[in-house]
Amino acid sequence: FDAHHTLLAMPVDARNRERICRFVAPKEGESLSISEHVNALGMICSLVGLLIRLKWAAWVGVYCSLVYLANSKSSDDKKQTLSLFMLATSSLVMVYMQNPSPMSFG
Repeated sequence: FDAHHTLLAMPVDARNRERICRFVAPKEGESLSISEHVNALGMICSLVGLLIRLKWAAWVGVYCSLVYLANSKSSDDKKQTLSLFMLATSSLVMVYMQNPSPMSFG
């Protein structure tokens, strides 16, 4: 078993060099992503639901926190994701502790 013969038996690189593109990092000044908008909307709705006792706002906050949790990247801050979810959940609990009747639209 000779190492020289093993190197000669290896296949040639089959990648197409014309189709290889280099990674370009996104620019710092680009606009916010959709998940960051959902995060801000969830924070606002959770705070409105908590402070003004609006059930629909608390539910929108919970929905936005779940959407943000589902779409968050692995590089996102876990504390921010958890705090948004806990704020939305606590606002919903506080609203229903204050007024346990079902939500009405009229």
